[in-house]
Amino acid sequence: RSDISEILQRADVLVLSTQVPEAFGRVIIEAGAVGTAVCASRIGGITEIIQDAKDGILFEYHNVGAMADAMLTCARDRALLKRCSSNLRRKIEEEFSLERMSEETVSVYKEVMQQKNILVIKLGGLGDAILAIPSLRALRKEFPKAFISLLINSHYKPLFSGCPYVDEILLFDRKRPNIFALTAKIRKKVFDASVDFKNSNFTHLFAYLAGVRNRYGFAKGILSALLNNPVLLLPEYREGPLVQQARLLAQLGITGFDHKATCALWTPLN
Repeated sequence: RSDISEILQRADVLVLSTQVPEAFGRVIIEAGAVGTAVCASRIGGITEIIQDAKDGILFEYHNVGAMADAMLTCARDRALLKRCSSNLRRKIEEEFSLERMSEETVSVYKEVMQQKNILVIKLGGLGDAILAIPSLRALRKEFPKAFISLLINSHYKPLFSGCPYVDEILLFDRKRPNIFALTAKIRKKVFDASVDFKNSNFTHLFAYLAGVRNRYGFAKGILSALLNNPVLLLPEYREGPLVQQARLLAQLGITGFDHKATCALWTPLN
C-alpha cells in the first residue's frame, strides 16, 4: 500500500511482535516519524533504537503474555504513551534523519573501499614459516585496518593460532592438494594484493588463478611473468631470506623493517 504513513498516524501504538533478530527495525522509524508510539520485541536491532519506558515499550519475544501486558500498559497509561512517542520522534530527528543516514552509509562505503585485503603466501618448511613472522608484523603495522590472510601448509596452523598480525589463516594440504577449489575460494574474497614469500612457479600461478589484483613476489622461474610487481631475486649467499623479505616489503611502501625481531613470536606493535 502507498498510504502506510497515514495508517500509522491514525494508530495509537504500533506493535512489532517479531521473533527474528532483525538488524534494523525500519517500521519503528516510520511509526516514530509520524508520532506513533511503539511497543516491540526485545530482540536484535530493536533494542538499539528503543529504550524501554523511555521512547517505547519492550517485551520479551516468544512471550505472548508479556506482549499482552505491554499492550495493556500502552492502553491504560496514556501519559506514558505520549511521552514515549515524543521521545522517539525526537530521537529519529536527531539520529535517523535521511541526511544523516545517507552520510553514514556513504562513510561505510568509503571505509570499505579504503580497507585493503592482503594475502600472504608462505608455503614451505617450518623454518620458512617462522621467518615470515617479522614480515607479518610489518604488514600489520603499516596497514592496521587491512584484512590480512595467511596461506600456509595445513600442519603449521597451530603455530599461527592466535597470531595478532593476521585476521585469517588459509590452509594448503600438500597431501590432498585441491588447487582449483582453493583458488576459487580465494577469488571470492577479492584480494587487493598478494605477498608471495615462497617464490616458486606454483605460488606465482596460484596468486594469478586466485584473481589477486596486485601480485608481489620475486622474479624466479618462468611463471614470475605472472607477477605485476616483481622484485629481483639475488642469490641467498649475497643476502639472507629476511633481507630478501625486506626488499619485497619495500615494494608496498614498508620501510624500517626490523628483520632481527625473530626471537619472540608475537611482539607489541608499538
